[in-house]
Amino acid sequence: MTKDELLKRVIKYLTIRNRSSGEIKKYLEKLGATETQKKEILSFLQENQLLDDEFFSTSFIEYKLSKGYSPKLIKLLLKEKGIEYKSKIEIDIERIVRTVLRKYQKEIDNTKTKQEKIKLISKIRSFLIRRGFSYDEINEILKNINLDKN
Repeated sequence: MTKDELLKRVIKYLTIRNRSSGEIKKYLEKLGATETQKKEILSFLQENQLLDDEFFSTSFIEYKLSKGYSPKLIKLLLKEKGIEYKSKIEIDIERIVRTVLRKYQKEIDNTKTKQEKIKLISKIRSFLIRRGFSYDEINEILKNINLDKN
């Protein structure tokens, strides 16, 4: 494939969603690009502000935090995308609580028995484990969720 053909494919790939330079490198490898072609295309994309790892990292972190992911899991996902994120990502317990409540509010409202409450706590705990939170972080989050009816 020529450089121009590769560039068109990469630009189309970028229109789907924002990408990291690591993702673009993998995509170019998949398309069979040479090392020279990869360097030239990545350089072109960066010069024309079509590829910006700092912007990608910031927007990716913000999105994942809004979906209730832990900082540890977010850093792992960034690493998979070829970005080594060194700064600390702060946990906002209130934000995580809001995310959990948004996801489970109907079930919380409909919980009547102690058995249902235990089952719901287990369900929320599993959700938070999948999002990468530690046991202590999960307990802190659960303390801030009122599962008792007023």
